[in-house]
Amino acid sequence: MNSQEAKRILAAYRPGSSDTDDPQVAAALEQVARDPALKDWFERQVAFHNAMRESFNQIPVPADLPTRLCKPSKITILETWAQRPIVWAAAAGIILLITFSALWWPRSSADSFAIFETRMVQAALRQYRMDLVTNDMAQIRQFLGRSRAPADYELRGTLAELNPVGAGLLTWKDQRVSMVCLDSGERDRTNVLYLFIVDHSAVTRPPPAIPVFRKVNKLMTACWTQGQKAYLLAAPLGIEELRRYFSPALAP
Repeated sequence: MNSQEAKRILAAYRPGSSDTDDPQVAAALEQVARDPALKDWFERQVAFHNAMRESFNQIPVPADLPTRLCKPSKITILETWAQRPIVWAAAAGIILLITFSALWWPRSSADSFAIFETRMVQAALRQYRMDLVTNDMAQIRQFLGRSRAPADYELRGTLAELNPVGAGLLTWKDQRVSMVCLDSGERDRTNVLYLFIVDHSAVTRPPPAIPVFRKVNKLMTACWTQGQKAYLLAAPLGIEELRRYFSPALAP
C-alpha cells in the first residue's frame, strides 16, 4: 500500500472506534508509521475529528432533562360539544381555513435551504465513514445513480480539478442527497471538502446561481444553484480559502 492509498482510506477513519479492526485500515496505519509526511497529515486529521467530537461533548445537558422526559402529560377532561352548534360551526370554519392554507400557501420554512444547510453540516461533523471510498469519479456517479441519488451534478471552477476520495448517501424530506468528498489538495490542513447535492425542488428558497458564503457551526459553506440541482460545499476553512475553489466570475 502506498501513501496515497493510505490517505484515501484514512480520510474515513474514526479515532477511538473499531475501524482499526479493518485490515485495510491497519495496513494504512502501518504506512503512516513509514511516511513522515503522511504521519503529519494523519495527526492533523485526527486532531480535527477529536476537536469536533469534543465540541459536541461540551454541549450542556439540562439537569432536569430526565424529569421532564418522564413527567406524565397533564390530562384535561373537556366538556362535551354535542349540544354546542356554535362551537361546531367555528371548528368547521377553522378546518376549512387550514385546508385552503395548505393548498394555497407556500411550503413552511421547515423545507427551506437554510435548514437543509444546517442539517448537512451537522452530518459532515458527526459522520466519519463514507459509503464508498474511491478516487474514481465515474465509480462515484455510478454508485449514486444506483442509489437513486443525484449523480448528474456538475463541478464548477477549481472544484472540477480536485480528486474525489469517496461518497455518501443522506436523506432530506424523503429525497436522496449525494455527498461527494473531495481532496482539497492542501497539505497543511484537513483535506476533505464535503459537497452535498440535492434536487432544487426539495427545498424552498434555494440559493442563487452565484455562490453565497457563510459560517455554519464551525464550518464555512458555499451554496449555489445550477440547473435542477442545489449545491452545498462545507469545509473547515476561512471564507477567502473557500473562495479559491471557485473561478473569479463565480466567487464575488
